[in-house]
Amino acid sequence: MFLCDKFIIFLCAIALLFSQILTMPNKGKSKSKSSSAEVVEEFEDAEFATISKLLQLQERMFKNFVESIAANLTKRVDDLVDRVADLKASIEFSQNDIDNHKTQINLLDTNLQSAIEEISKLLNNWHQAA
Repeated sequence: MFLCDKFIIFLCAIALLFSQILTMPNKGKSKSKSSSAEVVEEFEDAEFATISKLLQLQERMFKNFVESIAANLTKRVDDLVDRVADLKASIEFSQNDIDNHKTQINLLDTNLQSAIEEISKLLNNWHQAA
């Protein structure tokens, strides 16, 4: 939509410049002695000025277009960098959490082995006593 608006502005500017060309007073008609070569020369000068204005307008619009793309690309890259940093932090947190759980599992496994050995000893003693 942003580029569409700029294109519409560009078309309006072209229409305005052409309307100025068509409504320009013809200086050649006011002089009865002016030759057709002078009239053509004046028209060519006006045409050159109009084309020059159009080219300047087109250059400004192209610069704005490139700047818009660059700004959009920069924003998207910045967002991507932020997301990657968030993901990295999340992975690091998860890894630390997993490491803590592994330590707790190893401790519980050791306690379980001790409890199994103690139960085995008690069962052996009870079978011997019976």
